[in-house]
Amino acid sequence: MAYSVDVRSVGTTEIPGPELYWMADWDAWYELSFNIAVIRGEDVTALVNTGAPDDLSALNARWTGIFGPRGEFRRQPHETITARLAEFGLAPDDVTDVVVTPFQLYTTAGLPLFRNARLHLSRRGWVHFHT
Repeated sequence: MAYSVDVRSVGTTEIPGPELYWMADWDAWYELSFNIAVIRGEDVTALVNTGAPDDLSALNARWTGIFGPRGEFRRQPHETITARLAEFGLAPDDVTDVVVTPFQLYTTAGLPLFRNARLHLSRRGWVHFHT
């Protein structure tokens, strides 16, 4: 059975070195791209992560409060989850499975869009999230 995997950015931010490289590169900043993956095969259209919320104000208030203005989550209009799916001729109801990792607002905000999808979570991650 053949599968295809496509990865697309759904936003970017900048973070300081110690956030990316545990307590190293104190004077450096790095751009991060937040991505989704669309996996398609026989009877499966899976999505890894569902993107950040439409309204980024709460997310950005937290992130810029920690990192300053460089830490803002930035997203172009073509990087919304629905716009990215449309690039593949897909709508949220076409997605059969959603994998979420990690359990963060930037990966889970779109979950309500995927009413027909089975949700896949790491048991270890779910337990850690709740403890």
